[in-house]
Amino acid sequence: MAYYLTVSSGIGSIGRDPNLMGLGKKIPSIITYGVNVVQADMETYTSAELFEPEVENLVKRFVEDLGLKWVMHGEIGQTVAFETAQQQVWRQAHRRLHQYMDAMYDKFVKSKDMSKYLPGYIDFHISNMMSIGYFAERFRLAGTIMLDFLGRNSWTDLLDENPDLKAWFKKEILLLVYGREVPIAITSTEDVKNRMASEIRRTNARNYAVAHPQEVQEISQDLTRQGIAPTEDSLFQEILRRHPDLNPTPEQIQDDIYTEWEEATAIRFIKGAITDEELAYVLVAKYLEFKKNDPKEPLWKMYFQDRTMEDLEKKWSPKKLVDTKTGEIYLDPEIVAMVSSRYVLGHFEAKILKEYTAEMLKKFPDREKDKFYEKTAIEKLKEVKVQLVFENPELSEGQIEGLQRIIRAEHMYYFAKAAEQVFKTDRIKLLIDLNHWLHNAIDPGKEFEQMKKDAPDFGNYVKAVHIYEPLPIHWHNPFEIPSDQQFKIYRWLYQLRGIGFKEGYLVFERGGGQNPLEITRTAVLALREIITNLDKGVEPG
Repeated sequence: MAYYLTVSSGIGSIGRDPNLMGLGKKIPSIITYGVNVVQADMETYTSAELFEPEVENLVKRFVEDLGLKWVMHGEIGQTVAFETAQQQVWRQAHRRLHQYMDAMYDKFVKSKDMSKYLPGYIDFHISNMMSIGYFAERFRLAGTIMLDFLGRNSWTDLLDENPDLKAWFKKEILLLVYGREVPIAITSTEDVKNRMASEIRRTNARNYAVAHPQEVQEISQDLTRQGIAPTEDSLFQEILRRHPDLNPTPEQIQDDIYTEWEEATAIRFIKGAITDEELAYVLVAKYLEFKKNDPKEPLWKMYFQDRTMEDLEKKWSPKKLVDTKTGEIYLDPEIVAMVSSRYVLGHFEAKILKEYTAEMLKKFPDREKDKFYEKTAIEKLKEVKVQLVFENPELSEGQIEGLQRIIRAEHMYYFAKAAEQVFKTDRIKLLIDLNHWLHNAIDPGKEFEQMKKDAPDFGNYVKAVHIYEPLPIHWHNPFEIPSDQQFKIYRWLYQLRGIGFKEGYLVFERGGGQNPLEITRTAVLALREIITNLDKGVEPG
């Protein structure tokens, strides 16, 4: 069969159902639903189910004795918000990613005969945070450490690795960063430059005086003859008048402001710290522009082809990425999605957290002998050979419909394409939840129409689809056979099949209810009919 009919287990903590507490109970929960594939839904905000003792043996028994297959829906929320620069959230999410990879390795790969019992996929929401730069979000967490996309808290690392970016940073936004990060009284950007220029001039004059004592003596005598007291200030002024080359260049002023920013942040936070997420996103956006011809950084080309930031700013006019006159930063939704995607990808390349390694060694001392646990997430993913899928997000809080950082089909497609190109693997795919688009005020049909024009292979990157009654509210209801809802779902799936989704999982995500009749009604039968007609290529009537 090209499509696997799947029903989700549901989350035990929502319905307080003792029959859904732990993977060992969730996997066989669907045996009376008329299907043999289950999506085991992880409890939100805990990874403890991954460490359930002997769970791998239960999985083996369910697969061997009951003929079940299983997939997994990982946690949702900020514990897996891979798209943010916020240090605390980034580190939480990075720890979680490695916990999932390590658990799969421990349970199913170390024992070589267990790999066939791995889940068909592990699902995470691709975005779990509201779009930056909108409403109050941009300053809600200002003042906390922001990381680059590789999890580094000193931005000088990224700047030193990319001279073009560093030069742009110094010329265009250094003073803005300095003003936000260095705790001194500042009245204007000119005030900062003048103060720094004055300090450089005094330093240069002082060094010159030390190196040329005889000339200083002559200057002192000249000043005395003119009736001017040869103070340090008057001596330095005369030295600078006679030797204008001792006055600093604009580049020298920039260098000294940059150094002071590094030193001041080292005292307050860490050298080269940035504590404003919109500045972090600005820097990564500009980095991606500079790297647009690097095949290892394909996102800019995917989003903007050969256009420059200047071209984009003409389109945004009068907005600019950074308005140096007003200090305003404009983060267009396309920029936000692109940078967010880079942060998600960055988790797979970033080094493992030393704190996480130490934490795990306390629990599992034998891990010290196995080099697997020191690998990056992408190295682990390739070795474990499990499929990760990233799902369009649900509405996380009221009045932000459609404002998650990555939510449109186009942006998800670029993410999956970039992952394939950069990591040389097909282990990272997409999952489409039709209702997540609906209750975010996005029409699934129009998304697929657009993908047919712009990305006719979109469906090749889709591993699964979540299906339940198509409503503009987040309510996991079953739907009947026959019904308008069944027809609407079929039409969308037919569109998706037309752009490459020829095989995968069709998952009925259950809501409440305590028995099969309450949970699914005739939805399973309706989905069977949908699959039969999809396989035959029957056009919607």
